[in-house]
Amino acid sequence: MSNGETMEDMTNDTQPGIFVAWFYIISGAVGLILSISAISQSHITAGSAFVWLFLLAQIGAAIFGGVEVIRQHTRGYKILYWVSLSCIPVIGSSVISYYAAIGIGLIPAISFGAGYSGTSFLFKFGYDSALELLSNSGITTLGINLVAVVFTIYLRSILKSIQGR
Repeated sequence: MSNGETMEDMTNDTQPGIFVAWFYIISGAVGLILSISAISQSHITAGSAFVWLFLLAQIGAAIFGGVEVIRQHTRGYKILYWVSLSCIPVIGSSVISYYAAIGIGLIPAISFGAGYSGTSFLFKFGYDSALELLSNSGITTLGINLVAVVFTIYLRSILKSIQGR
């Protein structure tokens, strides 16, 4: 099935992934509103413009992918798969800090640095994402977004079943 084809041959009354699609559409819309508000209140430099473009592209992909799933286009599942995959890693260091929680984030993490180590479990609801380059943090944090892992596995199984037809 090509990217733009629809899935009209589905035999179930319910479309697979519809919850995930609406989840990303609503969360993406919240993220878009919050991001536009934050952008309007901040000083934009070349570096921050790159960061905002990346985060806005991620939000746009989440909304577009969700709409495409509702329209029963295979490319929507592919887009949401990659958006989910991009939300899995949580990393914080002096070089780069990144996390993305579009909707819900359940994030177990471990942090360590000079004379410090610890674990945490973060719960994010709505939209919360950050990308920071060359931060001043002396602490390194590594974690994964468990909700994004579940969505990635679920969307991958849908894509495999579509390709198996």
